[in-house]
Amino acid sequence: MFSKKPNHRVFSICRDFSLLVCSILRAKGVPARLRSGFATYLEQNHFEDHWVCEYWDKDKGWIAVDAQLDDIHHQILQFEFDPCDVPPSNFIVAGQAWKLCRENVESADSFGFRDFRGLEFIKGSLIRDLYALSKFEMHTWDTGWGILPKFISPVSGEYELTLLDELAEVSFSADSTKALKLVKSCNEIKLPSGWDCSKFPTLSELYASL
Repeated sequence: MFSKKPNHRVFSICRDFSLLVCSILRAKGVPARLRSGFATYLEQNHFEDHWVCEYWDKDKGWIAVDAQLDDIHHQILQFEFDPCDVPPSNFIVAGQAWKLCRENVESADSFGFRDFRGLEFIKGSLIRDLYALSKFEMHTWDTGWGILPKFISPVSGEYELTLLDELAEVSFSADSTKALKLVKSCNEIKLPSGWDCSKFPTLSELYASL
């Protein structure tokens, strides 16, 4: 089997795989979108930071696809579902994750990756999921505006908690119309005037700021 030499390979993460399959589906006329959330199948007893692609099926509705999973993942992780039809119990969208923690069903410390976890981590995923529902596909580390000035931005007071509760409902319900309205009009999460993707931090800048 043909394989590129290591220095000719591209390093990719779940968001990149999901964006690629999303682009292919859209090019073929199939409604598709990215979702930011957490996977239950990448690490035992943990909700791992993750992205998937959803596409619309006229009979089943929105179906989640984890384009990153291959035979090697299956051998190691031993998941029991079709990667082209990931059950909602295995991929938890950010809004649902927020609700589970706020309702004390799950511990916020169980959501994230490595040492980055908790409500402040879910907060960032939640905002990025609303943008994904609006067909603005951010990077996993995009930050630097509104109530998300840093990659890990603590929740500031009861007002912000209440706001995030409301945002979580939109993410959980997957209401793309409401999500688009929010990212355009909600001052706490909308991008500043004149903002463009080049203003998001690079991966190197992100690690330097932590």
